[in-house]
Amino acid sequence: MVFGVKLWSLPAVLCCVVTFAAAQAQPAAELARLRSLQQSGKLPDARSSYESLLRLPSLDDATRGAALLELARIDLASGRYQDSIRQAESSAALFRKLQDQTNVAAAINTSGVARLYSGDYAGALRDQEAALNIARRTNDQANQVTRLNNIGNVYYFQGRYSSALDRYSEAMQIVVQAGAQPWVAARRQLTTANLATVYQRLGLYDRALESYRQMRESGEALRPSEQAQVFANMGALYRRLGDPVKALEQYRAAQALYQQSHFRSGEIAVLNNIGIAQVLDLSALAEGLKTFNQSVTLATESQDRPLLLHSTLYRGETLARMGEWDRARIEFAAALQLAESLGSAEEKWKALFGLARFQSHEGKLADSQKLLREAIAVIESLRSEIGSAVSARGFLTDKRQVFDELIGQLIRAPNVNTAELFTLFEQSRSRGVRQRAHGDVHVPSLAHVQGALRPEQVMVEYWLGRDGSAASITITSATAELRRLKTSSELKADIGRLAALLARPEGDSWQALAASVREQLLPASANHNQHWIIVADRELSLLPFEVLLGPDVEVSYLPAAGFLMNSEHNGRGVKPPWFSSFLAFADPRPAAAGNDVGSTLNLGPLTRAEDEVESAGRSLGGSTEIHTGPDALKKWFRVAPVVHLATHGRAVLEDPARSWLLFAPSAGTTQRFESLFLPEVEKMNLRGVDLLTASACETDSGAIQEGEGPRSFSRAFLGSGVRTVVSSLWRVED
Repeated sequence: MVFGVKLWSLPAVLCCVVTFAAAQAQPAAELARLRSLQQSGKLPDARSSYESLLRLPSLDDATRGAALLELARIDLASGRYQDSIRQAESSAALFRKLQDQTNVAAAINTSGVARLYSGDYAGALRDQEAALNIARRTNDQANQVTRLNNIGNVYYFQGRYSSALDRYSEAMQIVVQAGAQPWVAARRQLTTANLATVYQRLGLYDRALESYRQMRESGEALRPSEQAQVFANMGALYRRLGDPVKALEQYRAAQALYQQSHFRSGEIAVLNNIGIAQVLDLSALAEGLKTFNQSVTLATESQDRPLLLHSTLYRGETLARMGEWDRARIEFAAALQLAESLGSAEEKWKALFGLARFQSHEGKLADSQKLLREAIAVIESLRSEIGSAVSARGFLTDKRQVFDELIGQLIRAPNVNTAELFTLFEQSRSRGVRQRAHGDVHVPSLAHVQGALRPEQVMVEYWLGRDGSAASITITSATAELRRLKTSSELKADIGRLAALLARPEGDSWQALAASVREQLLPASANHNQHWIIVADRELSLLPFEVLLGPDVEVSYLPAAGFLMNSEHNGRGVKPPWFSSFLAFADPRPAAAGNDVGSTLNLGPLTRAEDEVESAGRSLGGSTEIHTGPDALKKWFRVAPVVHLATHGRAVLEDPARSWLLFAPSAGTTQRFESLFLPEVEKMNLRGVDLLTASACETDSGAIQEGEGPRSFSRAFLGSGVRTVVSSLWRVED
C-alpha cells in the first residue's frame, strides 16, 4: 500500500514587525518599498534589493539593523535557517548599540524561530526566553503572547507537551485580560491554534475540536486559506476519531475555501485526503477513483508536478485495490518516470513497489523480486541520507511492506538463502532505535552475528508476514537454521490468547496454550542450559518467552540482532565519590487538582514503592539518591549508572505519543502530575545509564509500529542509550 496522509497540524509561529522610528526619511521610504515587495511574495527580488541596500556605505545603524532583520525574515521563510540566524544576530547587535530593546527582541525572536526549525532547541529556547524577558520589562503584552507561543512551540517540537501547554495557557490568559486591544484578535487565533495542536497531540480530541471550532466561528483574522487549513485539520481529527463521514464534511469545506482563495495546491492536497478517506476508511473505491482523477486533472493543469506525482500514485493504488492491474501498472509506471525526473526517491520506491506487485500478480516472480530489490536499494539510500536520528523513528512505517513482500516470496521458494533472509529481517526492523542509541544503522551479516555469540548463547530471530507467512532463524556460533512457522494469522491468534491469559491468569489455564505456542515457535532441540536471546517481530514482541522456556532459563531480548554488535558499549568508568551510582524515584504525590493526562484516573498511592527503591539501593551499595512522594520531581531525572522508576505508567495504544510516566508536580505548574511523555524519552541522551528499571505499568507495552516494533518506554530508553532496561508488559497494582 502506498497511501500517505499529510496532517496539516503544526504549531503556529508569529514573527514580529520591525519598527523604523530611528531611520532617516529616505532609507525608511526605501525600506517601506522593499517590505511591500516582500509582502507581495516576491522574496528573491526583495532579498536582492535588501542586499543592495546593505552595500551602501553611508547607511545608518538603525536602517542597517532594520534591513538585516527583514533579510533574516526572508531567509527564515525560504528555509535558509543558518543565514537567517546570522542576519538576525547582526541586526540584534546593531539595535543593542542603539539601545533599541523592542527591535533587539524582534531580532532574537527571529533567530529563535530559525533555530527551532533547524533543530537547535536549546538555542531556540535561549533566544525566545531572552525576547520574552524584554517584552515583560517593557510591558509589551502583544509580544509577550508571541514569545510565550514560540517558547511553547520549542517544547512542542521536543515532545514536552505539558510544558508547551503551560506556555500556551499563559499566553491565552494575557489575551483574555487584554480585552479589545487591536492586537488581540490575531494573537487569540495564534494561541488557540497552538492549544488545539497540543490537545490533538495529547489525544484530548474533544478539546482540540472545540478550539478549531472557536477559530472557525470567530471570524477574526482568518483568511480563506487559513480557514481552509482549520477545516483540513478538523478533518484529520475526525478521521483519527474514527468518523470518516464527518472528516469528509470538513475536507469538502476546506476544498471550497481553497477554491475561493485560488490556492490550487491546497485544493489538490485536500482532494487527495478526501480520496484516501474514501478508499481506506469507507472502501468506496469508485468514489475514490473519481476524486483522484480530479486531483490528477488539477495538478496537470497547474503543472504542479510533485502533487501530480502523489495523485498518480494514489490513483494507481486505488486501481490495484479494484483489481484493475493493467491500468494500475500504467499509473505506477507514469509515477516512476515522474519520480525519476523530479529526483523524488520517496515516491520512486513506492512506484517500484507497485510495479513489483503487478509482476507478482502476473506470476512473474523473478521480475517482481528484481523490482523489490531495486525498491529496497532506494530505501537504503534514503536511510543513509537521514541527518537526524530522531527523524528515523518512523522511517520504516510504510516501507516494511516492501521487505515483507520480498521475504514472503523468498520463503516460499524451494531454495532459500538463509544469509540473505537474515539480512532482510534485519533491514526491516528497529533501525531507528539503533540509530538513536548508537548512531549506527549498519546491518551485520549472519556471519558477524555468529562470531559475536558466545558458545552458550542461542539467538532466535522471528519474522511475521502480513500475507500469512512466518519464519524464524535459530542462530548459534556454529549454525543457522531457518524454520517455516505456522501461518502467521493462526500464530498471532494463539499469541493474543496467551498474552490475555497471562495478563490476568486464573490458575494454570494458560499452560496448555503456552505449550502449543512453544511447539510452534521454538526448535524441538531447545536446550534449557543455554542463554536465549529473542529478537521478536510484531505481536511476538508482547509475549514473555520465559513462560515458554521455563523459570530457570536465562532469557533476554533485543529489538534487532544488530544490537548484539553494540552490546559492549556502556557508560562505566571511574566516577568521583560524590557521583550517585543509584538514582531512584518512588510514589509521586499528586497536586489536589489539575488538567493533565492523569487527572481523570484513579491513581492511588504506591504503598510499597519506597521500600522497593530503598531495598534496591541497599543491595547495590555505594552512593544513592532517592526521591519519593512530593520530591519525586521530573527535574531530578538525569543520567546515573543505575536508575529506578517506581511510579505510575500507561501505554496509550491508540496514540503512543500520549504514553506517560508520572512524576510529582513542580511548584507553580497547573498539572496534577508532571508527565514524562514517550516522545521526550525518545529525544533524550541517556548514554551512561547501565541499567534502568521502569517499575510501572505497561512500560514494555505499546502500539506496534511497522518496522520498529512496539513503541514502548523500554525501546525508547534503549534508543536513548540505556544499556539494559527492565520493564513490564501489564498493569499491576503495586
